[in-house]
Amino acid sequence: AAPKAVGTVQVAYAAKIDPDVKQALATSLDGKVDVFVKLAEQADLSAASKIDDWNARGWAVYNALHDTAERTQPEVLARIHRAEAAGQASNVTSFWIVNLISLQADAETIEALAAMPQVEKILPKFKLEKPDPIVEATIDSPEVVEWNIAKIRAPEVWSTYGVTGAGAVAANVDTGVQYNHPALVNQYRGNLGGGNFDHNYNWYNPAPNAICPDPNVPCDDNGHGTHTMGTEIGDDGSANQIGVAPGAKWIAAYGCCPDNEALLIAQQWMVAPTDLAGGNPDPSKRPHALNQSWGGPGGSEIFEDVIASLRASGVFPSFSAGNNGAGTADG
Repeated sequence: AAPKAVGTVQVAYAAKIDPDVKQALATSLDGKVDVFVKLAEQADLSAASKIDDWNARGWAVYNALHDTAERTQPEVLARIHRAEAAGQASNVTSFWIVNLISLQADAETIEALAAMPQVEKILPKFKLEKPDPIVEATIDSPEVVEWNIAKIRAPEVWSTYGVTGAGAVAANVDTGVQYNHPALVNQYRGNLGGGNFDHNYNWYNPAPNAICPDPNVPCDDNGHGTHTMGTEIGDDGSANQIGVAPGAKWIAAYGCCPDNEALLIAQQWMVAPTDLAGGNPDPSKRPHALNQSWGGPGGSEIFEDVIASLRASGVFPSFSAGNNGAGTADG
């Protein structure tokens, strides 16, 4: 007997739609929900991740990710664009760090996409929680080496092994960074000296109209990103060392937390930084270490794949173990 149909999709395909998506559709006021369409074919990064040369490895990973998305997405995008024309879909964005497409769509479109052999799953978007810094009283005389840096014995690594992070590039995806902060400005990779700066390949702002007065100049609309970057590499060159790797350079992308799309675009930028116009990607300029400190519900299949792509390119991803309360990174 032929499979029983459910709307425009057969039972065999209905299983591709995440239960949370189905529930959201059932309660949606306008019949549409935000989803990720994850494609069945994902880039094979196994060979690229074994390349020793930093530049060659970066380009191999980027090309594998980008080429897989470019080759496999057109037919799915064509179906989505037909739904757009009919008023059944909107807000379409395609990604390559994971082979997926985000959009808002109605049940008919979601079922039709699930029926396509190129599609593996229809997943819900994840809720993002922006960090909420706690302002404490100003300390007039800070420690020469902050207590947390001493606690992990970083000064012993500096003195015993002569390792301060020199030659490495650290990064964060956070609320931005105050690039001219006294403890950060000298380590900013975009600092050319003499009061001159080049922010190309060193700063990315996916939401320019909402964040910085000048979208092409790094800023921090919250303070948290500046704080975490300080923990990474902060050193004012004088009497106060606040960072683990004060010899490293830093770059940053604003990604926390306008929406899922901004966060994912920021991840892509870390694999292949671009100029300020978002063009001319250059994976050789990616960071060696990437810190992220933002919250969510956990268990994101999409972000597991993002982390795998970062690791394959040689970027070391680290995540803060919470932002508030005893036993967390900032508690």
